[in-house]
Amino acid sequence: MTKEIFTPANWIWTAHERPNQYVLFAKTVELQSAAPLQVQISASSHYELWLDGQFIARGPVHGDPRWCQYDEISFTPRAAGPLHIAVLVHHEDAYVHCLLPTRGGFIAAFRGDNLNVGTDESWKCLGLEMWSQNVSKRGWALGFGEDFNARLEPAGWDDKIFDFAEWENAVLIPDVANIWANYQKRMTPHLVRRLIEPVSFDAWQAPQSGAPDLGDVSAFCDEEPLHPVARGLSANWDVVNAQLADANALTFDLGREHVGFYLLDLEAPEGTIIEISGAELLRDDRPWIYRKGTSYSARYTTRAGRQQFTTFGWSGFRYLHLVFRGGAHDVKIHAAGCLERKVPLRALSHVEDFRAPDESLQNIFDLCRRTLEVGVQEHLVDCPTREQAQYWGDGVFIAQSLGKGFGEWRYLEWFLEC
Repeated sequence: MTKEIFTPANWIWTAHERPNQYVLFAKTVELQSAAPLQVQISASSHYELWLDGQFIARGPVHGDPRWCQYDEISFTPRAAGPLHIAVLVHHEDAYVHCLLPTRGGFIAAFRGDNLNVGTDESWKCLGLEMWSQNVSKRGWALGFGEDFNARLEPAGWDDKIFDFAEWENAVLIPDVANIWANYQKRMTPHLVRRLIEPVSFDAWQAPQSGAPDLGDVSAFCDEEPLHPVARGLSANWDVVNAQLADANALTFDLGREHVGFYLLDLEAPEGTIIEISGAELLRDDRPWIYRKGTSYSARYTTRAGRQQFTTFGWSGFRYLHLVFRGGAHDVKIHAAGCLERKVPLRALSHVEDFRAPDESLQNIFDLCRRTLEVGVQEHLVDCPTREQAQYWGDGVFIAQSLGKGFGEWRYLEWFLEC
């Protein structure tokens, strides 16, 4: 079955397999023309595909490796010539809700005008050390937290075009038929991304040194003293940066909840430690970060200069709380917020035109519509925070509502197929 879908590709990995591992795969191929390419791709656990430095896709849909999900993608290059392929793969190697554990692996085939290339031992790979592997899980249902040291990024990380001549060769994975089987093309739509920036912010002094262990950061940030510097300011970046002379903690309000990745774009000296936390709610007029025993925090250590960081894991949050341990007077923020991930739903006319005679009923309707929009990810999630799980009991009714309200029936088909 692998040969039929991915010919001539093979499952590959690094020779140094470890849990909670981020591996970068790269290859450059020569295109004879700018004709469209067809890509078939899958990974364990998740991949992000970049072509000529452009983000293309993320996948696959959560599932059972014995019913292996793969993505089929069309891509039109800008011109003939070299095509730079880069694929970041994260292997959990741990129990995560809706993701059965298996070994790390990556497979992809690229077909086009006089091109038929697949993953094999000629591909180069690099185990990434920026993400610390010795970290705890975010919660019982979620994967590992992220403790990222930008000083360890490989050359080319910003542009996603790499000089990989000195990287090691990938290795073929043996006995793949007993690991991945019954290949199924993605049934649910690919998600789109956009940056959601804050509408307002609060500035604080957080005088303490922070938690040494990443697993304790959320609880620490939830409980540590915060001394107000300014409240309810407009989130203009000049205004934000002016506060950093006195404040080392910022709480950004996105206006409403979004689902996506934490994103930072800033200038900083080397070695600044930034704790990044998302929160759905406020408690005691400050972000409620540590809820139901689940961590919503990542930690980022800067390299010198202008840099951007986006978490690999995602969450639902309205508030983004940043703490610059040791001070932020020499930091300049260019952007911060949520790199939202969502399905581009389009409401049917009876939903778009609905107007209730009662304001409370209209608010309930709008709330339900927003909940549907937020809960649609690769699969339907019961919540975008603590579990991110696909449950039949509530999911099948959500899927029906998506069909009736948005004409999006693929999630119901996915549930029935599961």
